[in-house]
Amino acid sequence: MRMVRTPRWVIGAALVGALVSAGAHAQGLVTERQAAAYVYGGFLTDSAHAILSKDVKLGPELQRRLALRPDADSQMIYDALVALIDPGKLVVRKAGPDELSRYVPRAGELKQPLFALESGDTTLLIQYDLQANNIPFVGQLAGSVEPIMAKKPAPPAAAELPRPVVAPEPPKEAILPPASRGTLRIPGITPYKIEIQQGNYVSQQMASQLKNGMTKDQVKQILGTPLLTDIFHAERWDYVYLREAPDGKRESRKITLYFEDGKLARMDGDVVPTSAAGR
Repeated sequence: MRMVRTPRWVIGAALVGALVSAGAHAQGLVTERQAAAYVYGGFLTDSAHAILSKDVKLGPELQRRLALRPDADSQMIYDALVALIDPGKLVVRKAGPDELSRYVPRAGELKQPLFALESGDTTLLIQYDLQANNIPFVGQLAGSVEPIMAKKPAPPAAAELPRPVVAPEPPKEAILPPASRGTLRIPGITPYKIEIQQGNYVSQQMASQLKNGMTKDQVKQILGTPLLTDIFHAERWDYVYLREAPDGKRESRKITLYFEDGKLARMDGDVVPTSAAGR
């Protein structure tokens, strides 16, 4: 079996596809936590255009930045949005009240949940429809092109009253702020940083237990449930693992499993069974 090395810029490619796992559909309405995960996965890869509603709308500030044709469909809009995103700097969080209060174009029309998707100098405002399980609106809160912000009228200038003459105070001894006095700095000591791990860790030993013909339940017993599955490609599972060490070094692994009639048929990725890798 031929090994396929996943390029770094598509860390976790095919994570989402249409984004919604079969379990989420079976349970009906998705939660805000699931929605945040779908948004993150949908923009981490470049192959999940179904996360956008077919009639997705853009804020006027984002329309100007993307400069798309008036008849651009959701696929074109998705491709243009993904081009703004750096997967290595991707963060998804709830949009704060202060951010929403300063967003003029459609602030009164947008419904919760509203997420802020940050990547470098770009911050997108994303509305997620929990019932339809997709994104109906995307705006821009910040970035290389500034969004339209609320402008408050300047208060009328008050008439300046005559200032009383005050004798100058004698000079005072300079007082250093607390941060400048007694601060202990130890050369060579840096703040502690935690190790960040995301996704499914798949070792060589785990991969070597996989055999063609296994059912999906048997695969789950060995590798666990894949991070996200694609409802339009139910016979393909992607296991993605991301690790960032305290020193900033990153490690990524991916293994893709292909099923036929519910049985494991083949596998590709960074970690495959030893016998398969040697072929």
